[in-house]
Amino acid sequence: MNFKNILILSLFMFVTLGCNDDEFFELTNPPEDPWLDVEQFERAAIGAYNNTFTNSAWNNLLGGTRLLKVTQSDLVRLLPGTSANIPFNEMYERMSDLEIDKTRNAFVNAYKVIAGANAALGFIEENNGNPFPELSEADVQNQVRRIEGELKFLRAYSYYMLATIFLPPYKEGDNGSNYLIPFRTRFIPTFEGAKTPELANSQQIYEQIVSDFMSAKQLLPEKFEAGVHHPSYEFGRANRFAAAAMLGQVYFAMGKDQEALTELNYVIDQNGGEYDLSEDPIEAFNRSDGSRGKEVIWYALYYDPLKNVSPRELTSITLQRYDNSSGGNTWPDGFKRVSWNQFAFSYSILDQIDWMEDPLNGDYDITAEAMQDKRYQQLYRKLEPYNPADDADPSVYETYHAQVDKPNVWCDKYYRGAIS
Repeated sequence: MNFKNILILSLFMFVTLGCNDDEFFELTNPPEDPWLDVEQFERAAIGAYNNTFTNSAWNNLLGGTRLLKVTQSDLVRLLPGTSANIPFNEMYERMSDLEIDKTRNAFVNAYKVIAGANAALGFIEENNGNPFPELSEADVQNQVRRIEGELKFLRAYSYYMLATIFLPPYKEGDNGSNYLIPFRTRFIPTFEGAKTPELANSQQIYEQIVSDFMSAKQLLPEKFEAGVHHPSYEFGRANRFAAAAMLGQVYFAMGKDQEALTELNYVIDQNGGEYDLSEDPIEAFNRSDGSRGKEVIWYALYYDPLKNVSPRELTSITLQRYDNSSGGNTWPDGFKRVSWNQFAFSYSILDQIDWMEDPLNGDYDITAEAMQDKRYQQLYRKLEPYNPADDADPSVYETYHAQVDKPNVWCDKYYRGAIS
């Protein structure tokens, strides 16, 4: 990855269109700073979530980063003869010395979230922790402190996405001089400041991530309470358990297994029955409203038909289309196959989880273990090799990619929604 080019692009992408420096920083719609009341300040959190999840259907911090991470892992295989307008070869072959839109977009989107969070957090700090002195102590805790926790959570999440894409793995006390990505914990409003960022290495970034998630865990409530929290906080927003779960994930990535276990045990033992594995796996995906399955700790809302924005990039690794709301059905009842996908489960993974008998040596039969596994039964589907017949069932056979001559297991859990 050409980090220098990415950085230059993110700083000057609009400047190169012909405007001078001063014009570039004369904002038509400047940030709402100062926010006039806590009701307006709620928009700081809402805007950060919007930049994280819903700024674009084909380019957001959830879909693009997940596609990049999965395709560069051992989880999937690139199918022969597929094509699409994405850099699938570059991702799959881990050509990290090339600049591609998936990494560029992840960089730009993450720093959008970080910049917005920094502006709002700076507003709190500049006002000694409480910009709205007319609020009751309870409202300061339930609104201002909560919003502060959400902003720190999303800043940490954004830096974690950047770290896992652009930085070498964390290694205690041995992060060398790899100062690779900009390090911002304050909003920089000037051109000179924007073009001369401080750079950070893995240790500095991970320390900031841990600090922010720890702070978020202290500031966030355990769950939404009607009449106490702003109504917008009810669905798809981070809470204390989401912060602890992310902190556990970060500790695990840092090799701090005991610290990770402590956080994850907290989530398991202290959630009061809000989160468990008591439901069938499909229940996490049979949603067409703001509700959630019990195994879901943190989620994004994509059911709004007016907004109509979702992480559509993920359909490169799923069987069905992004606009399908009845996944799991067979042809022709509610089955909408993706024609542009490129990646199915790798045979090495199918062998490791014992879902195929011996795929590395040509035995693609589904195992008894898989047939008893609700995850396989409800959320995945095997397609037989390409069948060119006009009446071939696309929910049983591969019907799009003519070079696919072996069975494949597909992820079929995306965008189920309500069964219609």
